[in-house]
Amino acid sequence: MNRSRNIKQLNSHAQAGTLPLPLFCCLSLLLMAAQVCASTAEYLIPLNLQRVNSDNGMYFSCEMELPVLTFVTEHTAHSQSRGGRDYATIELDTSIDGTHGHFFTPFFVGSNCDGSQQIEWKGTLYGEVAERSGESSGGFLEPWAIFGAPKSDVEQELELPVGRLVKTTRKHYSWPFQTVVPGTSNSHLSSLHQVAVDYVPFAPHVSVRPFVAANVNVPQDSVDGKVGADISWRPTPDFKFDSSILPDFGTVEADDVIINLSVFETFYADRRELFTEKTQVFDLNAHSRSGIVPFHSRRLGQRMAFPQDRGETDLQAMAQVVGKQGNWDFAFLGATEDDSKSEVINVAPGPTLSINLPGRDFGVIRLLYTDTESRELSFGMLTAARFDQLEGNAVSYMFDGRYASSNQSVIVDSNIFISDTEYGKRGFGGLANVQLRPTPERTHLLTLQSVDDYLDLNAVGYNRRNDQTRISYKLTHTDENPYLFRSISTEFSIAGIWNSEGERTNNNISLSRSFVFYDFNRASVSVSVMPSFLDDTVAYRVEEFRTDNAYRVALEWVTNSEEQFHYGLNTGYRKSLVDGGFFWFGGEFSLQPTDSFKASLRLSKAFRDGWLRFRANGRYTRFESWGPRAEISAQYAMGPDQLLQGEFQWESIHGKGLEFYEVPDGANKLVSLGGPSDQLSDSFAISQVVMQIRYKWEVTPLSDVSVAYTKFASRNYLSDNSTIATLRDQLQNPDTENFAIKVRYLFSN
Repeated sequence: MNRSRNIKQLNSHAQAGTLPLPLFCCLSLLLMAAQVCASTAEYLIPLNLQRVNSDNGMYFSCEMELPVLTFVTEHTAHSQSRGGRDYATIELDTSIDGTHGHFFTPFFVGSNCDGSQQIEWKGTLYGEVAERSGESSGGFLEPWAIFGAPKSDVEQELELPVGRLVKTTRKHYSWPFQTVVPGTSNSHLSSLHQVAVDYVPFAPHVSVRPFVAANVNVPQDSVDGKVGADISWRPTPDFKFDSSILPDFGTVEADDVIINLSVFETFYADRRELFTEKTQVFDLNAHSRSGIVPFHSRRLGQRMAFPQDRGETDLQAMAQVVGKQGNWDFAFLGATEDDSKSEVINVAPGPTLSINLPGRDFGVIRLLYTDTESRELSFGMLTAARFDQLEGNAVSYMFDGRYASSNQSVIVDSNIFISDTEYGKRGFGGLANVQLRPTPERTHLLTLQSVDDYLDLNAVGYNRRNDQTRISYKLTHTDENPYLFRSISTEFSIAGIWNSEGERTNNNISLSRSFVFYDFNRASVSVSVMPSFLDDTVAYRVEEFRTDNAYRVALEWVTNSEEQFHYGLNTGYRKSLVDGGFFWFGGEFSLQPTDSFKASLRLSKAFRDGWLRFRANGRYTRFESWGPRAEISAQYAMGPDQLLQGEFQWESIHGKGLEFYEVPDGANKLVSLGGPSDQLSDSFAISQVVMQIRYKWEVTPLSDVSVAYTKFASRNYLSDNSTIATLRDQLQNPDTENFAIKVRYLFSN
């Protein structure tokens, strides 16, 4: 392939205005040629750099040589994860110190993925990868209008790493040269290549994305229409303003079906585009297993605690400001809900009453200081507030700090949490993680966490429970290319939890090993023991009882995910806290016959005869329970700009009381009261199902048409004493059934 000829052709197209972007410039960097030797699977990455100066943007191109049959490709929606296929990606650090930067990854089938660091942005990017016999080539177009760089009228340096993932070998290759097995690198890139540009002609960027949406409530035969807009203004590289007026969430991805019979709230990640696209700067530990999240955007527009029959509320508007000054980053988010009404049935004869419910207001402030000159050192603060006339005002604070050595071998994170609610006491909590990585193969992680009785972040954040101090240690070791295997990973962990009185309320010691074969099939086994402790979770801090010694054993087999058909099987057994145990088995089966279509099926079933639940007044019931779970998902891409997805999730749990218990006064051991009788029995059945079909057509970058059809149903009984009959009844008579369509179009300079 003649590289210089291709660059001249693209540049001539830009000057003629035939490319999609009116103002187009080319700074061409020819990167990354890789050859595969089938016997050794070694890759060489020679580089040839060329540059064409321009006023309005940067163009990058890359060429990769690899046998076509080894390419792993997959059609997906724009901005989805990079990990499922081969890709080439380019990253830009326009400030040299890591304070301004973003990455852009076009895939082999036309879709792309992008992201940014520090200052949030969302703009029009172009890129494609073309596949030829034995090689592929890609182009990236990034206009200055969204380029996050400090303005300069003189020549300045940019730091430029490029990378490529070869999915068949699960390795990432980059320039500057670094061969990485995912999960074993101490740092992202230890050194970056600097490229000089004459100037960065940043221009203020303004965009308006109006939308029209319609939501059809099928059971009520009603239509709710809405018109709104997203507005973005970036006057300088260090300041950005985003706002949304009358946002609509009718086409949002449905939540997973999770039947939660515990006393703890299930954490659901926010899937609304307004928050997933714009509020990453506030996304702190959103997926952490610590059970503490300082800001959870799901609270904005969430169902209120009172009255119980009130659904989710509408947001009138949301605004966000993100900026930077020197080493300081700052961000502010404000949102306000619309007033709503709740229908209340009058006990006495008369009409149904309607109560006006005032909407809530929310505010979040984030400050962060970062010094990355020789190592990473940062500290910051987050304040979140809810102003509520019904449930009372609430404010929470988080103070955080982070230290990371230059090679990432030592990382220390710490957080302090404070909550202050109008009708409660001030609460405190703390969290610290110390990670040591003396070698790429070995990692030590020590975690300390403490929460007092009164910490309450649930007004704007999330904390799972109170009154506990947790200490845990985890050792992870990965041995690459051992005898007979591609890798062997070993993980050992030990954890203990105590309440404020010093009583041990949980503990766990576990050991697991995972074996990856040369064909990328994987087998794993894990064993855990839970010595007797004083449980306070079943009756959450109302009562405590001493558990029996327990254990858990789990086995898993997963085949190579790059095959057109792959599957995974898992099974295990857990000894319960009292008599009985928990046995489960399941499987996942995935099929991808073409780049455009893939489908997966997950099936599992669980059997318990030692499931203990609290019945109030000092009484407990041990249940025998069983229940299936099924998940079906499929997606079909009608090209890089159109994606059709379907999801079906169903879970059913049936329980039958086996034995009753109580904790006598002054004791902490469960005492059996015997089994069920004609006068006293305890059984239940719960079934939930959700089905959703989504279609999205990206007409132009950031301008799209979205359609979603959703069904949801829940039953607390069995129809005709049959699980299948209950499922059929749920699909025929759903609790909610909605059809939503949304059209957005981007206008920008």
